[in-house]
Amino acid sequence: MRSGSFDITAESRGGVLDRRDVELLRSVRFDLPKGTRVRLDHRRGETEPLLWLADTIAGAVRATQEGRTIYREVLADRLTWVAVDC
Repeated sequence: MRSGSFDITAESRGGVLDRRDVELLRSVRFDLPKGTRVRLDHRRGETEPLLWLADTIAGAVRATQEGRTIYREVLADRLTWVAVDC
């Protein structure tokens, strides 16, 4: 990864969870290349349409995991699905 400037928009989930996001970002900053600047901006979900897209994709993944594949079928030619074992 090259150093640079990155803006992250995250859905605000309230004071405690937003602060947790900030702490997570602070904890990984030393793993980034020197000189990298990262800005985290919390926004309410209903005011940021790109967050709606992320929620839609997450919902499709969850539905697929529960055996309802219709959403995956609709999105299949627009997305690359990658399974990650955690």
